[in-house]
Amino acid sequence: MSSLPVSPTIHWPVDAVEDELACKVAGEFFATWMTTPAQIEARTYRGPGLEVTSLYLRALFRVREDQYTDGQLLMWFADEQARAQQDGDPEVYKKFMSDYVQPAVTNCAGSVCKSLGWEGNADLAGIGVYTSYLIEAALTTIFLIVLLARHYGRWGGSRPRSSGFSQRLLDAFDGALPDLEVGVFVFSFAVMCASLLSITTALDDPASVTTYDVVTGTLVAVFSVCPATQLYCLDMMDHHHHRDSGDRPGPKRSKTFTYILHAAFLALWALMLAVVNLARTTNPSTDALHAGSIGEPFEVYCPVIGDGPLEAVRIFAVASAGLGVLLVLYLVFRRGNGKRARDNKSEDSDTHTRAHWPAVVSVLAWVVMWFFLGLFTALRARIIEVAGESDQSNEWGFGQIIALGTWVPVVLTFFHVLFFDTKED
Repeated sequence: MSSLPVSPTIHWPVDAVEDELACKVAGEFFATWMTTPAQIEARTYRGPGLEVTSLYLRALFRVREDQYTDGQLLMWFADEQARAQQDGDPEVYKKFMSDYVQPAVTNCAGSVCKSLGWEGNADLAGIGVYTSYLIEAALTTIFLIVLLARHYGRWGGSRPRSSGFSQRLLDAFDGALPDLEVGVFVFSFAVMCASLLSITTALDDPASVTTYDVVTGTLVAVFSVCPATQLYCLDMMDHHHHRDSGDRPGPKRSKTFTYILHAAFLALWALMLAVVNLARTTNPSTDALHAGSIGEPFEVYCPVIGDGPLEAVRIFAVASAGLGVLLVLYLVFRRGNGKRARDNKSEDSDTHTRAHWPAVVSVLAWVVMWFFLGLFTALRARIIEVAGESDQSNEWGFGQIIALGTWVPVVLTFFHVLFFDTKED
């Protein structure tokens, strides 16, 4: 029951200029054809407009206005769609989609992806949050290098306390360490909770295709626990150093602060394991597609990470989490037994061995931290490239600026101790 005397034949433009113009129209058509979960919830879906549909059909079939008018093309397309929907055979409608809608993606994937309006996840991948990840990684790396160098230089025996700028520089690192600990733990808790909320919210929606949220949440969760692990180990080494070297005491810590540090450290690992376990046991993209729902069209039609790399990321995340748990439990157990060992006058070699374990774990955490930050950076850059201007990950907002404020106290304390704290023993 076609409104045209002869059904048009698909002849996609092959000329570069025509192809660019046709792809722009194809992207707009496909974006308005697809229904997002937000549109379904808000009931705002209206389908593609008449003008963009007619332009797309002319590009698809390469027909001129003197051959078929816009009205004829639109009537024919509406009849074809109605016939496919009313046939009752799902294969007929799939053929309609394959013949007339799928070519937009097949020939113009780049334009389609940039037109689908993917907004990204500003809570986990926004420019301010991402910058905070980089600052956090850089600060913990600097503190790790300096304090490891200081501790390894003194574990062989006590040395007299030096004077001058080099000693004040070490004092500045010691003085800023508590502020860095607080900042890292607070920021890590915020990231971990945001990751868990993002993944659980997405998984609760059976029509959601949440591959990118799951991968993003997993990467930043494993990343965020690493700086906390490094600082927990630095705190242990700082304790060993000031106890064994005869140097002046480090920053004063109440027992309450120490207990809170232990509890926060274990809680962070518990949250990370929950995120990794959810990501490991669920493949929402496959589940949604098998259920016949499309979820977010961008995630279905614009894959930026293949199944192989995705599975590799999950395996490495699980392996890192499992190995990390074993090392952390051993570390906490050894720390708890440290006082009992000294009370029982254990041999010095046991104390020396115990002092090296925090360094080993901190270096391993440092390697994993930069590895997962690198993976996250590559994924974030790829998504922004594919999604185009619609991705809001590079837009600064109030929340993105606030995320950077986490590290201001660390910097201020460091420079205050370095230049203004003139206390001497």
